[in-house]
Amino acid sequence: MRVWLDLKYVLRKPSGRYYYRRRIPDDLKGHHDGLSFFVQSLKTHEAAKAEAAAIRITQQLDTLWAYFRNPDDRSIPLTLRQRATAFLESHGFEPGEAKKPLSKIDHEAPFTAIDLMLELYEGKLDDVRHGSKEETEETAIIREALTQLNYGKAWHWEDALSLHHQMNGDGKSKNDLNHIERPIRRLLSVLGDKPLSEYTRQDAQKFKDWLYDETDQALNKSPLSTSSVKRSMDSVNSVFNLANQEHSLKLDNPFSGLRYRKQEPKERPAIPVEHIAQVQVLCQKFDDDMRWLIALISDTGLRLGEAAGLERSHVDLSAEVPHVIVQETDNRRLKTKTSKRRVPLVGVALWAARRAVEASLRNNTPFLFPRYNKQASTNSNSASNGLNKWMKEHIPPQYVLHGFRHAMRDRLREVDCPADVMDEIGGWSKSSIGQTYGQGSSLERLHRYMKQVVI
Repeated sequence: MRVWLDLKYVLRKPSGRYYYRRRIPDDLKGHHDGLSFFVQSLKTHEAAKAEAAAIRITQQLDTLWAYFRNPDDRSIPLTLRQRATAFLESHGFEPGEAKKPLSKIDHEAPFTAIDLMLELYEGKLDDVRHGSKEETEETAIIREALTQLNYGKAWHWEDALSLHHQMNGDGKSKNDLNHIERPIRRLLSVLGDKPLSEYTRQDAQKFKDWLYDETDQALNKSPLSTSSVKRSMDSVNSVFNLANQEHSLKLDNPFSGLRYRKQEPKERPAIPVEHIAQVQVLCQKFDDDMRWLIALISDTGLRLGEAAGLERSHVDLSAEVPHVIVQETDNRRLKTKTSKRRVPLVGVALWAARRAVEASLRNNTPFLFPRYNKQASTNSNSASNGLNKWMKEHIPPQYVLHGFRHAMRDRLREVDCPADVMDEIGGWSKSSIGQTYGQGSSLERLHRYMKQVVI
């Protein structure tokens, strides 16, 4: 007796072993020798392992069937390319070794690796070429293996991205990796997956224009500014160039050296003092974690990511000068070296820090704002969307959260704060070499100017 579980495509036989069983679409049965169902043992008696294996097989089948349904697409799924390489290796060959001699015929013509592979498998490919059979997963792997044997391994974006993460991914957060992966996913959606050698300058121009002009809800994409387009193309070039250099592919990079549209950068104006005061009053009235975060930023000038990722250990309320310590953590990287700093707590920022610390103790969490730290990295985008939406309900919409940081610079100027102190408070780059010497200002000196800007 078979037992069906509440897992898609999974059944358990009386022996306790789990199997994957999925109906093959009518238009694809020819690719599976006319079978109605794809059935495969999951080789486990544990439900959790069966679920993970079933999800993996489902993804592989979805990719394979999409490939079968689009015969004009010259790409081949990554899983099949990897299996084709493994298939070659199982015969003792590497990509590009077609002419590797194995023996000699009549003491003249060498019998090579490609001769052996054709002798073994060309008959199966002939059936597909002549239309007597449709392509199957096996023939797709054989065909790709022969291509790799003849011409070497063709590098695709997935291969280059994997290499990039392997060489540069240590210590990077999921958010950092996503900044590299997102432009590649978008490129594949627009231009399709094909060997890196087949992309052209026209492809690069098409993708650049798409970044500027198009909206794609599925990819969470809206029209981008020139600075955002450049950042996307920097990621694309970084991945392409690394593969090209490390594996001596000798490819011209069609995505480098593009010309970009001239645009005036979008200004994020400083928030006027009267609106800051209005927001601070509302934050104390609402008195919840989202408003604590806004209040903290409003009287410190912290970047959103710096504030949202704060842990309780980064706040010292018992010191003579209460302050926060901005430093790199597992959840958050700093923007620049000068971002590491201590910032005195004054005004509503001191109130907000106390409230957030009390809440983190009650909830037994190390984070001051745990709703934005549920994953491996601080979710600054979620914080930005929610907090800016609330602010627009109360002050003019041109003012956003980052405007508090700009305003802090103006507020410090108004109290004749020296430039080096302003840079230390905000974590801005030092304006002269001399400012990089020594230990920097004491907390007391920073506090002397910070307390003067309290509204």
